[in-house]
Amino acid sequence: MRNIKSKLLKRAKGVKHIVKPLSISERFLHENVPYFCQWESRELAKQLLAKEVTTDDDPRWKSSGAKTKAEYREWSWSGCGMACTKMLMAYTTGKVIPLIELGKNVQNTVATLCRSRTQSGYSISHTLLLLLENSDGGLT
Repeated sequence: MRNIKSKLLKRAKGVKHIVKPLSISERFLHENVPYFCQWESRELAKQLLAKEVTTDDDPRWKSSGAKTKAEYREWSWSGCGMACTKMLMAYTTGKVIPLIELGKNVQNTVATLCRSRTQSGYSISHTLLLLLENSDGGLT
């Protein structure tokens, strides 16, 4: 546990941010954070939300790590949290993990933590720290 906290503190010191009680745009700034949408073709997001197209129409669905369009459909509509996690991981580690692969790793990590929480002392809030600590985005 101490090892995780010390690694988090080291990473936090390396993050460049500005905190000012001024305008919202000036309050908290991270530079060069990569952007990932929950859909692989982010230009389709507006049309997807308006139901003008479906995830089956996304030409880059395979880039998500999905094995089928049905799997992509299932994960992409609930993938906004994974997109945020993907951005954070890419920013802090330089590694880009496909959305669905990352989602499955998080599921496995959370399941492992839930099963061992009382024995290990870890809570669900440590999931992201464990993901960042591991090079492939999951628990070893």
